[in-house]
Amino acid sequence: MSGRRIPLGLCSTSCARPGEEVVAAERVRVDAFYPDQLVVRSDEDWELLKIGGDGEPWHLASDRTGVLGTVRLDPWPPVLELGSMVYVRARYRGRRRSGGLLEACLLGTTEMTSPEVPWSDAAWAGGLSSIPSTLGGVRPNEVVTLRFEPRAHERFVPGLEVEDPTYWVIRDVRIGGSSLLADTGDLPAEMFSGDPLLRPPLGLVVPGSEVEVDAVYIGPRERADLACSLCGPVVLDGGDDEVLASFGGVPALMSLSSGVPIYPRSMGQLTGWVRGWRSVPGDLASAGHAFRPERFVIRDADDWTIGDLKVGVVSQLAGCSDIPGTIFARDVVGSLRLAPVRRRDSLSLTATYVGPEINGALLICGVAGVMVPPLTDDTERKLDLQASGKREQSLAVPNKT
Repeated sequence: MSGRRIPLGLCSTSCARPGEEVVAAERVRVDAFYPDQLVVRSDEDWELLKIGGDGEPWHLASDRTGVLGTVRLDPWPPVLELGSMVYVRARYRGRRRSGGLLEACLLGTTEMTSPEVPWSDAAWAGGLSSIPSTLGGVRPNEVVTLRFEPRAHERFVPGLEVEDPTYWVIRDVRIGGSSLLADTGDLPAEMFSGDPLLRPPLGLVVPGSEVEVDAVYIGPRERADLACSLCGPVVLDGGDDEVLASFGGVPALMSLSSGVPIYPRSMGQLTGWVRGWRSVPGDLASAGHAFRPERFVIRDADDWTIGDLKVGVVSQLAGCSDIPGTIFARDVVGSLRLAPVRRRDSLSLTATYVGPEINGALLICGVAGVMVPPLTDDTERKLDLQASGKREQSLAVPNKT
C-alpha cells in the first residue's frame, strides 16, 4: 500500500467576484502526504497568491508550466500528516460578474519519492519507429479496424497516436490478437494524442505481432477519415521480460465509461473489474496478478467534477472534497499511482456533469496502468483490513457516494 500518488481536492465555500480573493482549504485524511503539484480548474481565471499547509506558506518552483493550470511545488515539499490543513489563496480575474468557485487539486505521494521520468535517454538510444495507418469514409457509430505490421527484425515499445481525436473513441487495442483491455468499453481517443511522453505505452511489440485498433466515429459528419500511427523507441538490448520490467509490469488498459448521458448536476458512478487480461499468457489476473491504475484520461475533462475514486470500498482521495476533472485532461503532466486492483476488487469513479450541454454528456474515461505480480501476504492482509474497516465505517456513517 506504500508509494501511492493520489489527489487532494480543494474547493472554496463561496464564489469570488472579479478582483476578490478567496481561500480553498481541506484536511488530509491519509497518514502522510507529500504534495508536489497543483492543478486549478479554469486556471486563466485565477491569480495564485499563496499555497501552504498548517498556516505555513510553501515555495513554488521557479517555472510555471502553464499547461492546464499545473503549478509545480518545491522539489522537497513538507510532509502533511493526518489532519493537517492545506490551503490555497487566489484572486478571481475572470469575466463573469457573478464570479466563480476556486476549484483545485493537489497531487502528491504517500511516501517521499523522486519525480518519475516517463522515458530515460537510454530508452531512445535505438531511435524511433513509426508506423502509420489510415482509413477513409467512416460512418458515424461504425466500428472500424486499423492494422499495423511491425517491421522485420525490429522490437519497439509503441504508443498509439490518433490524429484529430475529438470525435473518436477507441473500442479495443490488440497485439498479436490479444486485447489489452480488461473488458469491453470505450476509451477516449484523446488518451492517445498530445505529448508523446504522456501517451500510455502498449507494451513490447515484436516482429510478427500485428497490432489492431478498433475505433468508432461519434462526430456530426456523414463520413470521416481515421488516421493513426504507432510511434515509440526501438529496443536494442535486453530480453522481453527485462523490457516489460522497466514499466513495473505488463501494460494494460481499462474503460470507465457511462454508455448513457449523465445530465447536468447529476452524478454517475462507473465501475470496472479485473476480469483477466487476455493479452497476458496464462491470464495473469487469474494467477493472482493485480492491476495498478496509473493514468486517467477523461474526454472533455473540464466538464466533470470527481466525487470519489475507489479501489474496492477504499477511497483513493487524500481528502474529502471533490476534485476538478481537469486533473484527468490529456495534457496534465504527472500521473497517479493508486492501490492495486485485485480480481475480487473493483475500480470505481463517481462524477458529476458540470458542462454546458442541457441534455448531458457521455462520460468516457480511459485508465492506463500495469499488471503487477501477485501481492505479498502482508500486503493482502493490509488491503483486506483496510477494506474491512471501511465497510464497518459505512454502516455507521453514510458514504458520500
